[in-house]
Amino acid sequence: MSTRQVAMCSVQLLYALLASVTFAEREPPLRAIVWGPGLRGDFTLPVRYIFIKIQNKNGNSLPEVSPSDLFVEFRDASSGSIKQFQADLLRTAEGNTSFLYRYRPHNSYPGNIVFNVFYKRQRLASETINGPIYSEECDCPSGTQRWLMDQARCPPISPQILTDLKPFPIIRPEYNRKVRVAICTDQQVMQTFYDLPYSVSVCNYIIKQNRIYRKCMGEYVGFTMFVDAILTSLVRKVKLPDVDFIVNLGDYPLAKQDEQRYSPQIPILSWCGSEDTRDVVMPTYELVEASVHMMRRVALDIFSVQDRTSHPFESRLPSAFWRGRDSREERLQLVKLSQNEPHLLNASITNFFFFRDQMSKFGGKTPH
Repeated sequence: MSTRQVAMCSVQLLYALLASVTFAEREPPLRAIVWGPGLRGDFTLPVRYIFIKIQNKNGNSLPEVSPSDLFVEFRDASSGSIKQFQADLLRTAEGNTSFLYRYRPHNSYPGNIVFNVFYKRQRLASETINGPIYSEECDCPSGTQRWLMDQARCPPISPQILTDLKPFPIIRPEYNRKVRVAICTDQQVMQTFYDLPYSVSVCNYIIKQNRIYRKCMGEYVGFTMFVDAILTSLVRKVKLPDVDFIVNLGDYPLAKQDEQRYSPQIPILSWCGSEDTRDVVMPTYELVEASVHMMRRVALDIFSVQDRTSHPFESRLPSAFWRGRDSREERLQLVKLSQNEPHLLNASITNFFFFRDQMSKFGGKTPH
């Protein structure tokens, strides 16, 4: 073999060795797993959201993914032009292995859009979202309440709803997702609380032909804004059945188990309940506002709070923390427990309205 041939063989061998080393050091191929209701154009939410996970070829999530390495975009499926949305990329409670991308369309789009996920400038996922895509503000009812529950993938009927309505034979929830209500006693309920304007605030809501009507009694009825927000969001999406119901706007249940002031008994929807009352508890006004007005006038919600959880549970103090006003005596007992067991509980009253004579006993007011 000539010197030239030996040199050529050496060069080829060197290339082969370099190629094998490069292949060995090359990162395994990655993929992005995306799922969630934000990928369904026909399911309108105030804020749509999509979950994202970056996995290796074995299907294992990468232990640490920097949000700065993730990039998400929307493009028009026909023209390829970029679609702009108000959006956030948040970490979930799992930390830097799982992310939530949420977006709020402020305008409706008639066509399809493509959702792309990039990691370190490499596109790992592409999903088509079929239009039309309606904004939350669009008055576009496109189905019945049954259609909405199917879109949300709810069970035929919630066992909790059956339990809550069982004491009221006047209401017969059926498995076809319809609720038949006898409405003749609503005015009797309203009249029951007529002479208590400073301690009770209630509203009689009526939905007729997908329009919302209400008549309220009481001095403090500002919390109607939260009930209005729920109903307005619903009637924009679906055609609700005609229905008539009572809402308690206060923070104390009203439906006594042995109620004798009106008959037959009908349910009262409330923000709160107890074991000795029959109020049907609905989502709290804070949760309603955080859901309907998410990414608008509300900054703290069930999604953003996960992103702010930067400390793993293993590194946290094994104690509870509470702040609140003196609306019930049990809260004072909570503060007393905190005084006796400070290593287990940090509890303080932020303002005294009902037990001012005991301020010094419980440490006075504490800032939020």
